Amino acid sequence: MTTDDVYVYVHIPRTGGTFFINSLPNYLSRENDDWLKHYHYVADYSSGDYFKKQIPKLMARTKQQQLQCKFLTGHSMFGNSHKWFRVRKTPKMITTIRHPVNRLLSSFNFRHQASMLLQENEVFSATTPGLNSDARQHQKTASEYNSLWDFYQDNVFERNMQCKWIIKTFVKYTRDDGWVLHDEYIPGPDVREDEEHMSKDSWPVWMFSEHIQPPGTDWYEMASKFTDKFWWIGKINTLETDMQDFCAYTNTNMQLDAEKNISSKIQPYWTIDDVMAQPDIDKLLEAERFDLKLFEQTYKRPF
Repeated sequence: MTTDDVYVYVHIPRTGGTFFINSLPNYLSRENDDWLKHYHYVADYSSGDYFKKQIPKLMARTKQQQLQCKFLTGHSMFGNSHKWFRVRKTPKMITTIRHPVNRLLSSFNFRHQASMLLQENEVFSATTPGLNSDARQHQKTASEYNSLWDFYQDNVFERNMQCKWIIKTFVKYTRDDGWVLHDEYIPGPDVREDEEHMSKDSWPVWMFSEHIQPPGTDWYEMASKFTDKFWWIGKINTLETDMQDFCAYTNTNMQLDAEKNISSKIQPYWTIDDVMAQPDIDKLLEAERFDLKLFEQTYKRPF
């Protein structure tokens, strides 16, 4: 790596991102100047964390401080996020992917665990990305679903999410204009204005509605047009070993106690064995064929 390299981690939900991010220097800690090395950004969310910890946002940092940043991470990363720096940075984009059934089950169990711990039924359907409006209106919980395929019917946003997340990193979609590249510059944590409008690119409307999405799209074929823009596409099943090597490659002290975003206080509602034994599992696998094809590809590790 060179001094102007910045590793931009595009965090697809439920693909090991919490472990990846927490293996790196703690972006909210002043110990060893960790906050200088790592900037984590999720639109409408990160600003509050930085304020509470009295860590300056990217826009408030000096050029010398920005030069020290090696990692940009978060759900709100795009192909041009390196342009948020006032200093020249060469982006090396990274993402991690997961078998689509495991990823969807992780979302289901995460919602269930959060709902149980908070003792609020609406958390299951309202957790970002929220379920379809009917499921939110009726505050559906895990017990109201007979199978993961049944849950899938109420979950438009997460259908072939991994392909779509790669796509939305580089392009946007409207009915009038179709698919167009993002502007060369997308506002991020470097502007002094209300961030509410910025989340529209992080959680795009077209991913929430099948009526907006162009029918018959081959999501894998479209995503594959952008996969070669990634320096590394990792997989969750080898992530712990990969992260040890990645941190060594980037001369970074890996945080060995990195959180994996797994709650041990509430048992998962279903295990993967439960799901694979459900009578409609073939329907789910067929529906997720684009993400499955993405996962089954071989991606060369560059380190």
